[in-house]
Amino acid sequence: MIEKRKYPRQKVELAATLSEEGTGEAVEGRVQDLSIGGMFFLCHSKLPFGTKVKISVDFGPSLGTQQLPAVVRWTTPQGVGLQFGLLGARETHAIAQTLQKKKA
Repeated sequence: MIEKRKYPRQKVELAATLSEEGTGEAVEGRVQDLSIGGMFFLCHSKLPFGTKVKISVDFGPSLGTQQLPAVVRWTTPQGVGLQFGLLGARETHAIAQTLQKKKA
């Protein structure tokens, strides 16, 4: 399989809640992998390609919970692949710090 991602993903284990824009319907799950460009969210929800969502991710006590805008890019029976929308400085910092910790 050819890797098309601009940013490589790293394995993580983070609690998260995904909310569909428009309906506000929330789904609890876990972030399985993460990059500055997106993530895989483990859940039992079957959101269609292109669905806009907000994902609330708990990055731990020092970085807090961040709200990340995203769009569904692919689905599996285990969860959804998300591509991030426009991120602010706090959100980008939380992701970067989490990825740095995983490299160390």
